[in-house]
Amino acid sequence: TDHNVEVRSKAAGALGYVGGDKAFALLEKALTDQNAKVRCNATRSLGFIGGDKAFALLEKAITDPNAHMRSSAADALGYVGGDKAFALLEKAFTDQDDHVRSSVANALGHMGGDKVWAFLEKVLTEQNANARSIVTDALRWWTNDDKAFALLEKALTDQNANVRSNVVYALRWWTNDDKAFALLEKALTDRDAKVRSNATDALGHMDGDKTFALLEKALTDQDS
Repeated sequence: TDHNVEVRSKAAGALGYVGGDKAFALLEKALTDQNAKVRCNATRSLGFIGGDKAFALLEKAITDPNAHMRSSAADALGYVGGDKAFALLEKAFTDQDDHVRSSVANALGHMGGDKVWAFLEKVLTEQNANARSIVTDALRWWTNDDKAFALLEKALTDQNANVRSNVVYALRWWTNDDKAFALLEKALTDRDAKVRSNATDALGHMDGDKTFALLEKALTDQDS
């Protein structure tokens, strides 16, 4: 056991790629490390290893008192996948910590599937603006998917600026998609500066003369 936290942390992360029973045993032990960063990396690695024993540890970790541990467990469950993982993630989306909920949304997006899709659609209609904002991040996994694009397009009309801003951020993954470009062009006229800022950043991931023209125009934005 190395005395340096960074060494132990990286070792815990690497074991997830190694896999196997021996790696699992070491990761299970690493979950008792006094340093949270080591425990978090060990938790994520369990997601790569998978299996019933790993799932049992993740089921416990998703309710850990440490928010970073809960977030790491959510990341790992996204790799595990399956109905049992979905059930844990669905429940974890009620977590009081925004970072945990963001990890849950990202994990669900990575999982995909009909249950995940129905859950995302439901959350985007809820009154909780923060929940709507967080869940849009999951849609970035469905690039070039018509249903996902339709939800993003609708969410861009949300009254909450944070929701619109996250929609624009998600669109950065839709590289060189004409429909996404049209939404980003629209977002550049948004009344909220953060939305416009995210739109310019997303445009930086696209090519072409039209993109250059919009970025040139964005340089004249007058909001201080």
